[in-house]
Amino acid sequence: MFIGPPGAGVATAIGCMLFQFGGIPMNMMELFHREKITRYEEVPDKLAALGISPSFNIPGYRIEILDSSSEEKADCTILVTSPDVSWENDMTSTIAMGASDKMIVLVNKMDMYESGEAFQKIEKEILDYFISLGKDVTRVLIVPVSSASEANYVEEPLRSSWYNENSMGSATVLSALTSVLA
Repeated sequence: MFIGPPGAGVATAIGCMLFQFGGIPMNMMELFHREKITRYEEVPDKLAALGISPSFNIPGYRIEILDSSSEEKADCTILVTSPDVSWENDMTSTIAMGASDKMIVLVNKMDMYESGEAFQKIEKEILDYFISLGKDVTRVLIVPVSSASEANYVEEPLRSSWYNENSMGSATVLSALTSVLA
């Protein structure tokens, strides 16, 4: 299940994951090309309009992306946020409801920041916030990404040495998913 405040790039993150992890069949790619769908953020809406539930595979797992209004219990919740949006008030009820015990936080738009200070600041805010809700933060993986440029989804980018040096936990979205679902 994906959640996130407006402007954080939830749709872009979903579209990026679908392309990065092979969730778009060739006939869909041809349709996107014909209809001039060129941005990741357009993909989830188009799939929904066609009645297609987004899904993809990672080694050992098939991932189905649930709508946040789904009645099904998600194995993992992915919160997409970014340093330039306010997320606390928008997320309180969703996070407090305990969408799932396992959470991955994607701090999106990190390509706009040269150092790790913005990431470290939001990482601390997120962990403090989860602690205030009584969440077990040992089950929360926080990964800086740039959905627009595909950074940190499959491979670690060269630009973010601050993250590689200071990070605890998973370095990419792929490794975070594999770790959480294991």
